[in-house]
Amino acid sequence: MLRISPKQNETLQAYGIELWYHRLMAWLRHHAEPALAMDDPTLLALIKRQANRAAELGIESERGLAKWCYLAVVKGEGFENDSDVADVLNDPAYISADERIDTVLRFSED
Repeated sequence: MLRISPKQNETLQAYGIELWYHRLMAWLRHHAEPALAMDDPTLLALIKRQANRAAELGIESERGLAKWCYLAVVKGEGFENDSDVADVLNDPAYISADERIDTVLRFSED
């Protein structure tokens, strides 16, 4: 049986998150034109900042975070401070955080 120490588990989790961030960087460069102009350290720093900000609002799924980062790249960091966006993100009528970010994304495409 394989035994993994807590430290090894922590390292594996951190590595998995970094791999996902790099997949997200590639996805953003494919779907969000402004991401093409960003070098890796700049885009990675944006993703990490936005992951923390999104988590504060309950958006923690990979799917939700990808959409959040897309909006941050296309609309600019701080897009969530727009009053219409903030209204949706704080509306208790939405059942899940993913539902809120889907609504924000849908309205931003109009």
